[in-house]
Amino acid sequence: LLTVTPRDENGEPVTDLESRIVTDAGGTELKAWYALASYLEEQGTVTPPESRKTEAASWNPAALLADPGAPTLLVLGVLLLLAYPLMYVVEKAFGFTSNVTLIELSNTNGVLLRRLSEEAPGTFQHSITVSNLAAEIANRIGANSTLVRTGALYHDIGKMKNPAFFTENQQGGVNPYDNLTDKESAQIIVEHVVNGVKLAEENNLPVIIRDFILTHHGHGMAKYFYIKYQNEHPDEIVDKEPFTYPGPNPYTREQAILMMADSCEAASHSLKDYSDESITKLVNQIIDGQVDAGFFTEAAITFRDISEAKTVLIDRLKAIYHTRIKYPKLNR
Repeated sequence: LLTVTPRDENGEPVTDLESRIVTDAGGTELKAWYALASYLEEQGTVTPPESRKTEAASWNPAALLADPGAPTLLVLGVLLLLAYPLMYVVEKAFGFTSNVTLIELSNTNGVLLRRLSEEAPGTFQHSITVSNLAAEIANRIGANSTLVRTGALYHDIGKMKNPAFFTENQQGGVNPYDNLTDKESAQIIVEHVVNGVKLAEENNLPVIIRDFILTHHGHGMAKYFYIKYQNEHPDEIVDKEPFTYPGPNPYTREQAILMMADSCEAASHSLKDYSDESITKLVNQIIDGQVDAGFFTEAAITFRDISEAKTVLIDRLKAIYHTRIKYPKLNR
């Protein structure tokens, strides 16, 4: 437009632009756009608007989402496609694990958990039960239930290396420990922690999940074989090292919750009767022993939390082992 030479009605170039300013009846200068519209109105082409409509571009996210145009939809589509890979990159870069990843890992149809269910079905069922118990405790005391549930599902994956050596996977018959010494037997039990960590690393499980594997026994002992060895060697000063788990002890509330839930659920299978008294006594005895051994001194868990954990475990174990009514037989 700047290259256009203005001309009058005779086609002559206009040099005095001031003399050509268009005004209304009151002598007010009209804007060029309105003058043009007025001219077109005289020609019967268009009706001039009452005022000029101007609309500035808005970058307000709410406005863009309320009335999205093609560019906005395109940007949103690209961001949606990039969200998942970007989340993975951020997790790896900053070393944290999102709830989305934890939920994906807790899928029992995943490769590692499916393999656990096939190779060590008893351990798999134990892990499912422990995960439910631990998640309920976490919900009760305000801990991360998604994290502890996922950690519980993987805490015993190391048992897949020697599943038959763990009672939950045994179906009677030959005892695999009959031909082993107590120290050798204890090493197989203790090494399921080390084997679990190796398996977790091979399958790229997050560090936060591996830590549940390491800490669920803390610096505890394979007491069955330790006490058995002591009884058989009363005059010997027994070295505790071969009977001790590598640790460390739990250092988060969620890890402490898993230790309590795991120990109580496993020990409950040794009860001869499942009365309220026997279950209550078992839970109190196990958890009080863990507290006295100092297993929770590095974890930010309070005595109130531990008391709540006991309550949940007692109530849920009672529900699991509740008695059923014996149905009468039909007289014929």
